Amino acid sequence: MNRTVNTFAPGSFNDESEDEGNMTILEIHEKNYYLDKYARKNRWVSKIEREEERTSNLANVASNRASSCS
Repeated sequence: MNRTVNTFAPGSFNDESEDEGNMTILEIHEKNYYLDKYARKNRWVSKIEREEERTSNLANVASNRASSCS
């Protein structure tokens, strides 16, 4: 096992609290990687929630149309 690699908890980075002057290039890159990764995840989650709401509305409309048929 390679023990020379620094590991960071994904939630340990805050935009304001970290001083990049004390960080190495690798640490800065890893910080930016995690910030981008969780930003992508949050965008994906909000997209899925909007799609779920749209699908639910379409299902309700289809159900109402089907119930009005004689």
